[in-house]
Amino acid sequence: MAENDKPEAEGIQLPIHFRTPRKPSVYASHFFVQETPDEIILSFYEVNQPLITKDREKEMIDEIRITGITAECVARVVVAKHKFPSFLPPIQEIVDRITGKHENAGNRTDSKETS
Repeated sequence: MAENDKPEAEGIQLPIHFRTPRKPSVYASHFFVQETPDEIILSFYEVNQPLITKDREKEMIDEIRITGITAECVARVVVAKHKFPSFLPPIQEIVDRITGKHENAGNRTDSKETS
């Protein structure tokens, strides 16, 4: 929902004031989208590159090939299914811009709020 949008409470439109308290940012290199009957679940994961020392490089890489590496879940967001379609237009706009499909590609730096 854009900042100008107002939810209805018993037929009355109310303004929403978005507040973003200071929180640490996390990096996500992988993600999953899951659907339940009522919700969409977005799970974001970070893969920390393993520390490989020069003196044991080949041995460590061989071990990692067998054991794999772990992706840690850094954030999980659950969205009501009926609200999820409102997320798509701003995301699609960004995808179009970064892939060169938008008429003003690269000219905008602001973001849109959704809820």
